[in-house]
Amino acid sequence: MERLYIVIILAFFMIIPIWFIGYSIRRCIRHWHDGIDRTQTITKNLVIKYICNISSAIFNLIHVFYIVPCDIYEIDEKTARIIFFTCLGISWLFSLYLVNFEHRRRLLTTWYGLRSFWPINMLLQMCFTIFILLDPRENSEMLQEWKIASFVMGWCASTILSLYSFFKPNEFTVIYLEPLLFQTHNNNIAGRQNSKRRSVIALEELETKLITTSIKECKVKTEKNRQVVYYHIIVTVGNDTHTVRKTYPDFECLHNSLREKFPKTEYPNLEFPKFPMTMSGSAKIDERKHALDEYLGNLCFPEFMIDDFLNFLHIEGQGRTTCIEAHKKIMGEERRPSIISDTIASNHGSFAAYYFSPRDFLKDDAEQRKLNNYQLQSYINLRIVKWVEEKEHIEYIIQWKAVKLAGEGVVMKRYSEIWDLHRRLRKILAPAGLPSFPKKNYMQTLRKKDNEAIDIRKIELENYLGHILNDPAYICQELLDFIECKLTIESLWKCNNTEWSYLLYTPISWDNELDKDSHFIIYTLKFGKFEKSKKIDEWTVKRRYKDFDQLNNFLIKRSSSPMLNNYLNVRNNWKLIKQTESTFPVLPGKSLTPLSSPKEIDNRRQGLEAFLEGLLTIPSVIDAFEFKSFINDCEG
Repeated sequence: MERLYIVIILAFFMIIPIWFIGYSIRRCIRHWHDGIDRTQTITKNLVIKYICNISSAIFNLIHVFYIVPCDIYEIDEKTARIIFFTCLGISWLFSLYLVNFEHRRRLLTTWYGLRSFWPINMLLQMCFTIFILLDPRENSEMLQEWKIASFVMGWCASTILSLYSFFKPNEFTVIYLEPLLFQTHNNNIAGRQNSKRRSVIALEELETKLITTSIKECKVKTEKNRQVVYYHIIVTVGNDTHTVRKTYPDFECLHNSLREKFPKTEYPNLEFPKFPMTMSGSAKIDERKHALDEYLGNLCFPEFMIDDFLNFLHIEGQGRTTCIEAHKKIMGEERRPSIISDTIASNHGSFAAYYFSPRDFLKDDAEQRKLNNYQLQSYINLRIVKWVEEKEHIEYIIQWKAVKLAGEGVVMKRYSEIWDLHRRLRKILAPAGLPSFPKKNYMQTLRKKDNEAIDIRKIELENYLGHILNDPAYICQELLDFIECKLTIESLWKCNNTEWSYLLYTPISWDNELDKDSHFIIYTLKFGKFEKSKKIDEWTVKRRYKDFDQLNNFLIKRSSSPMLNNYLNVRNNWKLIKQTESTFPVLPGKSLTPLSSPKEIDNRRQGLEAFLEGLLTIPSVIDAFEFKSFINDCEG
């Protein structure tokens, strides 16, 4: 009776490996022809998953070799155990293959697949360990400890995989609805531009499409005494997958319809994927299939999701509604937040523009100078006075004047040329981190005469150039050549030799602030500026902890610039300091929960005081454009 009970239990547990093997085979068949990501990456988490799957497969298959010569089991129980552990070991091999299969094809790990299989096996291994301890036959075996150890190790491997199934099932970034609209759009537009424009977007993470298509096969049928080629298209929208059949003339009609809806005169920068021309002969069927597959894949982005395209793919229901909303959001409303917003946050990795107010579009020249931090430009005053439209591109008129030196000029540059400069500077100044380059929003340039969007980009580019031209960590010959400046780097450094010093008045005061539903602490900092012990000015600024954190991160990245040591050597009236990360004071660590008690707040306040006082002793930090912006220096 006991033997029959064990056989029944094993037969019940047999459902688990059989189910998973069947699921794995079905999933591989279904997605076998899906595209494989060309940029394969092996991450630490992926290696751990491989090791855990291999270990679990070995632990289960070893039990088979132990059971075969063992004589404590009856024939029916032995057969059940052999079949069960064999199937379980094979299912773990399928799990190993499926991890690699889904990773290469960027398939989401699902709860009715790997994410359930791993936790179930964790419970299964735990049950086996308990059964061994309770089975009197196992107690008489010399290998009981080894069997328990193997089950425990298998349980540990399953536990690790179970944690991955809950917290990190995929080794790529999954982008959901709202971010998805912007990411897929940028990937589509950038993929159809030249290499310079593609690098502007510089997407490094996976972009997930609302619609995915794949032409699985094509079949030739005879209709009305003529041969017609039907292409079987697999269409996936969310969790729904269906197949549609289309002919080459159907594709032609779709292409012509889209061209009518998006005329080149109205959308000059929206480039369509190249439509494959007619190829005659049966030998060309496969070539045309691949060409049409690529063409269709390039249309699966929000800007093309109009009724004609959705009807072509037979998309109905909620999926159709989602696609139409994505299209409307991309084409109609995407540029509104950056234009209507009453504030313009810094887009170049620093708080230079963020720290000053007002930050809206101001026509008064004095206020505009304050907006773009002209008072901090201690080496070269730079302004982008206006932009002009030249045929199919925009050129920016950049005016500059050296501070305290006889040097000035005007140059005209395109966005792509400024982007090329940024790429070259990253190599020249490596490993230092540069301010982030203002990204180009392609959807804002699809329609002609989008003047507001171009004005925004002009301000962002002006902030970026003004930053790198007035920070000794970034001034290099390549940068001066770009603006056609004949002055030497040393002459610029030496012209600004006024010995400024700053004093932080302590203690720092703080107060609670409430912003919508967010509760935070704001610190009031009082600074004094001195020239040779003579006070020039004093002022107060308010900062949050996140401002300190961003300043710290930016200065650490900046400190590795090869130009800083040269700068300090030229400024021979300063004490030479080797600028490394270790010279920076330590910023108080982040708190997992909001600070609540007075003691916690006071400890944070004292830590921030020590951090700022430490920064004020580092010469290169005092001259950093970012630091001056943070303290809201009255002048450069």
